[in-house]
Amino acid sequence: MLVFSAIGFNSREIRVGTRTNVDVELVSIESALDEVVVVAYGTAKRGSFTGSAVQLDSARIGPRPITSVVSALDGAAPGIQVAAANGQPGSTPAVRIRGFGSINASNDPLYVVDGVPYAGSISNLNPQDIETMTVLKDAASAAIYGSRAANGVIMITTKKGRSDKGRFEINATQGFISRAIPEYDRVGPAQYYPLMWEAYRNSLAYRASKPLDLAAANAAASSADGIVKLLGYNVYNVPNDQLVTTDGTLNHNARLIYDTQDMDWYAPMVRQ
Repeated sequence: MLVFSAIGFNSREIRVGTRTNVDVELVSIESALDEVVVVAYGTAKRGSFTGSAVQLDSARIGPRPITSVVSALDGAAPGIQVAAANGQPGSTPAVRIRGFGSINASNDPLYVVDGVPYAGSISNLNPQDIETMTVLKDAASAAIYGSRAANGVIMITTKKGRSDKGRFEINATQGFISRAIPEYDRVGPAQYYPLMWEAYRNSLAYRASKPLDLAAANAAASSADGIVKLLGYNVYNVPNDQLVTTDGTLNHNARLIYDTQDMDWYAPMVRQ
């Protein structure tokens, strides 16, 4: 009598008799799969596992509209802190499992993908490709991975193809973004130079140490070493000392040497 058994499958007893070849097919136990916890050295039954672990399956990861794998850990279990990323495309949120353990060294946990320590950017993984995520928070994980597990271990198992039947999944996500407050009014170059002239004139006339009289401050702001030198560039066709007159107005003969659309920096920034 031969006994065939495996974790997650029903055991079978086969009487050999006079046969020389024995073909056995084991049937999986679907209801018992959630009682298995993936640990650093394999699998263990939940009842016999004594460490501290948090496990997420694809049913809890897939429906969430997230762009990073570690974003699924936000609010998943106590003791796990997920700080929002800086908004740059491809950036990964910071994960803290045991708080801050070092000032100079990294505080990020060790990522293990399909049993192999992962040194790349975790944001390269598609959340839809994740089967399970297990977070090891206890000190026992350090016995397997050493000092690299000082900040905890996040074990990721990706999905694999199945031979039983074909399956297609389609996910569609739609969103929009809008400003919370209206856009501020902006000035053009014709208003910008006189405003900067006034600001520079006031800094000369009303400074605490050796202020100039108002006439001298006006002349200094309109000189060749005045407002244009402070700004660094003159976009008009008149000399620097004739751009803004001593009364703070723009020279009426001044004409832009560039197209007005070239002076609009906001349009290319927002791609209007």
